[in-house]
Amino acid sequence: MSKTVILSKVKKAITVTYKVTGNSLCASAISKINDMRSIKHRIKGLCTGGYHLQYVYYTNLDLKNNLIMVDSFLPEILAYAVIYYYCNGVLNMADILKQLIALNPLQYNQSLGHKFYERKIKSFLSEIVLGFTHFKRQQY
Repeated sequence: MSKTVILSKVKKAITVTYKVTGNSLCASAISKINDMRSIKHRIKGLCTGGYHLQYVYYTNLDLKNNLIMVDSFLPEILAYAVIYYYCNGVLNMADILKQLIALNPLQYNQSLGHKFYERKIKSFLSEIVLGFTHFKRQQY
């Protein structure tokens, strides 16, 4: 059984939505999770309760498209990085990157040593350092 829930509202216009799978998610379990005071506690509560979170979408299409401009899978990678940060107690980018590589949520074939996650995260961090500008299509 799976349900789609909104766990994190970074800003009113930016929401990451995840599908929750695993144990039966009954009304009392949903209420218990919703009563937790922060997103960190909600995600941690789901993870420790035997649930699994899978990225679904960003509600802000503009943000999603800007992330896709950096890398086509960056929205998914960052959504999983948020889960690892909150659920697995990973506190810095180097450790988040290690988790991405080890858990391989996008199922990249890493058998030949390709550094998919490293490259994509470095591209994202480079964009941030350079001012991660708002990419809008130009009118011609």
